[in-house]
Amino acid sequence: SSSSSSSSRNNKPTRKPTITTGSPKKSKSNSTKPKSSNSTSSKAPKASIQQTKIKYSPAKSITASTSESNTTTTSFVEEYCSLEAAQEWYPTTNDTMWQQRAPYVILAGTLEAGIPSLSRRLLQHSQLQPNNHPGFFLPKHYRYFLTKEGKPKVWSARNHLYSMNTKELKRNASVYSIESDSATSYLFWSSRVPQPLFCTCPWTKLIVLLRNPIDRIAAQYQAQTKLGLRVPLEEWIETDLELLQSAGIVAKTTPTTDQWSSYLTAARGNGPVGRGLYDIQLQQWIVTMSAMSDTKVNDDLLLLNYDDWRQQPQVVWTKVLEFLKLPAETGRISLPTSTAESTSPPMDASLRKKLKKYFA
Repeated sequence: SSSSSSSSRNNKPTRKPTITTGSPKKSKSNSTKPKSSNSTSSKAPKASIQQTKIKYSPAKSITASTSESNTTTTSFVEEYCSLEAAQEWYPTTNDTMWQQRAPYVILAGTLEAGIPSLSRRLLQHSQLQPNNHPGFFLPKHYRYFLTKEGKPKVWSARNHLYSMNTKELKRNASVYSIESDSATSYLFWSSRVPQPLFCTCPWTKLIVLLRNPIDRIAAQYQAQTKLGLRVPLEEWIETDLELLQSAGIVAKTTPTTDQWSSYLTAARGNGPVGRGLYDIQLQQWIVTMSAMSDTKVNDDLLLLNYDDWRQQPQVVWTKVLEFLKLPAETGRISLPTSTAESTSPPMDASLRKKLKKYFA
């Protein structure tokens, strides 16, 4: 159902993004299949925080180091995906239209950490175009593309995305244009999004912007009060702490995938405290990515710091372009003005101290 655009080849840009069309690299070692959740809605691999250490350090870079024991799970597709009529899971043909069927880069979150700002800059790039179904991989949208067993229906999902973007593809005919998608809740829905996303689009690169979790809470509260929230800040936070505890999630522990899914359902997309538990969310993403390929995490995951984006936008922008292998297009894209101002919204000192202890 896809074909290359011959007319576009006559107007090639000077540089093009390097998009691998071969199969993911695989380890020669034999590995066991990731254990699946007991949840009927998803069979995502369970996460273990001990496998990966992810630290948030304000004003410093964020790093993720995976365990050396991670090996490729060659049965990822058979275990977690339903290909249906799709001839290939990871396209290996020379046809490049598959690159435009679904996002090549995902901006996954977190909320109140600069995702809209970075997304706007990316879409100013001549080789990037928006996905006309933003947030497609969130459960409320993707639920129509799951089998009765909860497996993502790859062929159906890909063709839906392709049909949603047909007009844009015809208008932007370059075979080198790629799509981006951004949703500040992708990271948060870590037990429900990675499997559908990577079954449908195994080529996808992931960009995550993180922010000091306490400052992020204060910023989220400010935003929601403008939308009508009338609950005092401390009560709002206490309610979320109770939801976490009810789901069996307590500080410095490793929840199961089912426990995190239970909390997500109860939080109804809010989760001011839960959204700041980056170790849990990122580890669930990393476990799924590692189940695909030994190199997926190192090659296709970029973690950025919100304060760096505010204070050194050019440095962060250069990292993003290098990650996506895109030309700089100097003068075309207007970056935000750098600022050394504090990004810490006001909060009572005692409450900030309590949260600091919780997140420590």
